[in-house]
Amino acid sequence: MHDDYFVTVDHKGLLDFLTEVYQRVGLSAGNAALVADSLVTPSLQGNSSHGVLLAYGYFRRLQAGNPDPKAVPEVISDSGATAVIDGKNAMGQMVSALAMGLATDKARDYGVGIVGARATNHFGATGYWSSMALKSDMIGIAMTNTSPLMAPWGGTTPVLGSSPVSVAIPAGREAPVLLDMATTMVAGGKLRVAQMRGEKIPIGWAVGADNQLTDDPAAALKGHILPLGGVCGYKGYGLALVVDILSAVLMGAGFGTAIKLDSKDPRNLGHYFQAIDVSRLMPVDEFKARVDALLQELKSSELEPGVERVYYAGEMEAVFAEEQRRNGLRLDGPVYKDLEKIGAEVGVPVTFRRA
Repeated sequence: MHDDYFVTVDHKGLLDFLTEVYQRVGLSAGNAALVADSLVTPSLQGNSSHGVLLAYGYFRRLQAGNPDPKAVPEVISDSGATAVIDGKNAMGQMVSALAMGLATDKARDYGVGIVGARATNHFGATGYWSSMALKSDMIGIAMTNTSPLMAPWGGTTPVLGSSPVSVAIPAGREAPVLLDMATTMVAGGKLRVAQMRGEKIPIGWAVGADNQLTDDPAAALKGHILPLGGVCGYKGYGLALVVDILSAVLMGAGFGTAIKLDSKDPRNLGHYFQAIDVSRLMPVDEFKARVDALLQELKSSELEPGVERVYYAGEMEAVFAEEQRRNGLRLDGPVYKDLEKIGAEVGVPVTFRRA
């Protein structure tokens, strides 16, 4: 990929731009800022498939009224350490912020909080939501179901989604642990990024409509993604099944083939959020020191030939985000052009490009 393919932007200016754009299609100022931050943060971390790439699609869906930009999510069940939210077809970000905040409050009261949601929509990067618990020195867990992308082990009909799961764990001197992973070999968005960039995908990620392995992302998008684990894909399939049950079946949301990617009807996705109050199990400072000790032991491992250093989940993303905050956020050229397009459409100038 040539360097001139990418466009470097100021991330703060991009945040302001997206916030204004989403207000122009019906979101309140606070909700627009939330959606903007949920897109820019993953892009800063190098997660292109779940970052600003989604901005154009979100804009078009809000413009069409699905999700409903004026919807107000409602807590419909609240008992002790648990609660369920009816998202009312709001943006997934609005539902998720309410849910993870409530899970954290419940963990403060009960030691653990579990909050689910139904009648909601795509919420961006799963790790964005688990990380909310870190502000309270808690462990955060987030899961969601998605449109069908994965066939059951031994089958050829996509029934389950990428079913992502994320766990965020506070540390002391080290960056927090942040596991954010699909239960498929790769998230569907990674195929779209490869297609946009004109790149091949590794054999073993997906099959085409003919159920044959392919390195063509366009063909893969017409077929299905394989479960995590390669020849042991039954493990990823099993994980995906559990995520779908916890986030959708248990919460009264749509599941399996009832979820449609491009439907004009509400998608009715389901989310699962959990917060664990570390202080109920041991002093927070002691826990953070113990996490640091484990992470430092990992990083002191002898290295394989050609490897410069060992990273743990979330560390590389933290380093990358700091670099991009300092030097500018690199966007794919087509993504930048989409931003110019929607900005012109609603009268918000693009002023955040760096020379």
